[in-house]
Amino acid sequence: MLLTLTLPHDFGQTLKDLLGTVRQSLSTLVSGRRWQEDKGRFDLNHWVRAHDVTVGPNGWHPHLHIVLFGDRALSTDELATLEERLFQRWAGAIGNRGNRRPTREHGIALEQARSRSDVSRYVCQVVAGDEESTPVALEVARGDLKTSSHHGHRTPWQVLADFRETGDAFLLKLWHEWEQTTRNVHAIRWSKGLRAAVGLRKELSDEEIVAVEIGGEVVYVFSRYEWRVLTRTRGAMHAVLCAAEEGGSEAVMVLINCLGIPPNRGRSPGGIPEMPPDFQPEILPDFEQGASRSTEFPSWASS
Repeated sequence: MLLTLTLPHDFGQTLKDLLGTVRQSLSTLVSGRRWQEDKGRFDLNHWVRAHDVTVGPNGWHPHLHIVLFGDRALSTDELATLEERLFQRWAGAIGNRGNRRPTREHGIALEQARSRSDVSRYVCQVVAGDEESTPVALEVARGDLKTSSHHGHRTPWQVLADFRETGDAFLLKLWHEWEQTTRNVHAIRWSKGLRAAVGLRKELSDEEIVAVEIGGEVVYVFSRYEWRVLTRTRGAMHAVLCAAEEGGSEAVMVLINCLGIPPNRGRSPGGIPEMPPDFQPEILPDFEQGASRSTEFPSWASS
């Protein structure tokens, strides 16, 4: 089953407060005696949830997309009963945290997924002018690839794209608020035991993922001094990735020269340190400004 939950919101409410209310209310919804009653009565097993955020004329609009897994398809009456039980707990949890209670019409939507086409029609959002719809897995897992289908509403990624085009400082403020609020927040959550139930191995931590050897080749080994300058010069980290991808080690060396780093300055074995030590860089020109003054600066570096 496909469950969508949202809450009333007003212009001026912070995203931090709204997302906090959403997470706490969901925890109330899928825990306790009444949730256990729902699981037994409707043969529910597990769930996967993803939070989604847009911003519009009334401010931030967070909502949840949840896939409920059960042993059987529910009848129309059972589906309506389950939706009502979920709504009452959801609305009560929202109200208990000082927010306006959501309405029955807008606060919840629950639908039985009977086929792949049903799933597509329910959760896929088609970009205007684009005939290709997004698979359900991307709807749940990849909010960065979506655009809002509601007039006047934008996803954070649309806000960032619009800022790039307009330079509007308010859009930059919205982006920073979203970026700071969602830092270290899990976009996707699985119910306990779901991975084991479907035969998936234990989920790797971020550190374990980074440690996995995936091959590749060493393009350039930075000296500690070079690394310090790169990490403290605006735009340089992006440019060095572009340089390595398009021009290899020679292009990286050109970039290092463009940054004004003396040849072999501070070169020592060991490559990039995991945590560069505290460093007060010399007064360097802004990377983008320096690029405009260099006649030898390659096009890939200024992107």
